[in-house]
Amino acid sequence: MNTNGHTNLAGIEMGDMANVETNTKILLIEDNPGDARLVEILLMESDLENCQIQTKTTLADGIAALKESDDYAAILLDLTLPDSRGFETLENLLEEFPDNNVIVLTGLDDKRLGINAVKAGAQDFLIKGAFDTEQLSKTLRFSVERTRVLKRLEETQRIAKIANWEYHFDQQQMIASNELFRIFGIERKAIITIKEIVNPDNPLHIFHNIHLRAATEKVYKEDIQFLRAD
Repeated sequence: MNTNGHTNLAGIEMGDMANVETNTKILLIEDNPGDARLVEILLMESDLENCQIQTKTTLADGIAALKESDDYAAILLDLTLPDSRGFETLENLLEEFPDNNVIVLTGLDDKRLGINAVKAGAQDFLIKGAFDTEQLSKTLRFSVERTRVLKRLEETQRIAKIANWEYHFDQQQMIASNELFRIFGIERKAIITIKEIVNPDNPLHIFHNIHLRAATEKVYKEDIQFLRAD
């Protein structure tokens, strides 16, 4: 019998990665009423389904909105606002929300600023007066998808660090990840024999008990808490 296991000894639960649905809730941080209205019209004319847009006129109000809700698909950020101007606008926003999908809005004379904004963490930039419905829609779709993929990659990397193990009863051995040995604070071994962990004094004895329970129960879950010297 072969038992595969994952444990949340490190304080992380193993599970299926949630499917991420692309939402179309947009936060626009723009103080110019004309520019804000144009973006709203372009979004309404776009092929983005159920697109919702919330507009804030200052960086402070935009940050407050993000603190209230974290389900914005994208943030359209003007870099020239009453309470923040230039590159610092992006820096201040990313300092508060480094993982958010930010698309910078720049003037015709600020293309270089837009390029630098992308280097600093923005997903993309749009030049005011130089984009239409199609370009706005495409930019939003690409940036949202890029952010979604990056988050899934981070989740995959997180899962890879979870302590996991395989119990091969037919071969009388157990194989465990490096993380499991690190969590228990014991020396790494390529293979642990069943004879070793049958001993109640062995730190890994718990996995023998888990195997016995899993062999007789259709669904089995156990949370384990322990203290380490560090």
